[in-house]
Amino acid sequence: MASTHLHLFPLVLRSTQAILSLTSLILYATALASSPDEDSAYIYALVCCTITLLTLVIYSIPSFPTRKFFLWDFAVAVLWAALSGYFGMIFLEHDGEVQSGDDRGANKTAMKAAVGVDLVVMVCWVMSCLLGCVGYCRAKLQARRQRKVDKEAGKMLEGQEQGVVEAEWDDEDGECEKGLMGEKSEKKSAGKGV
Repeated sequence: MASTHLHLFPLVLRSTQAILSLTSLILYATALASSPDEDSAYIYALVCCTITLLTLVIYSIPSFPTRKFFLWDFAVAVLWAALSGYFGMIFLEHDGEVQSGDDRGANKTAMKAAVGVDLVVMVCWVMSCLLGCVGYCRAKLQARRQRKVDKEAGKMLEGQEQGVVEAEWDDEDGECEKGLMGEKSEKKSAGKGV
């Protein structure tokens, strides 16, 4: 039962990342459309959401080794950290109020929600990075242990083959020695008989 939960968690995590990234994409696209002047920060937000969604599409390929790309997960987490930090500074103060004079024409409530969504997405990507790193290291350790076991098994098999060969040599030497001893004793007895 615990194994099922371990395999279910990455699926839930990836689904959460996809849903929240799509939500963030919609919020920033709406804000960009209602903004009087195009702002590069909104474009960055859209690019960040698009990169995330493309990454999740690639990760959904069943044979794709997602564990090997845990550094990419970390890079995506950094993109989301920068996004949430920037918009957090614009739309939030320490007391939770919107900063005056820098609302950029966007719906303030929607942007506060977008910052919250960005933070959750960032945490999800950090978690997937850690899971990928642990899975990758575990797979490497198991492969190393298996190579060590295979190497020891090969040495043992080689030692057994060596023992069989040595035993055959001992048997052949013993038979040769018995044959030589028999010939010598026959010559001695023939020599005494003459």
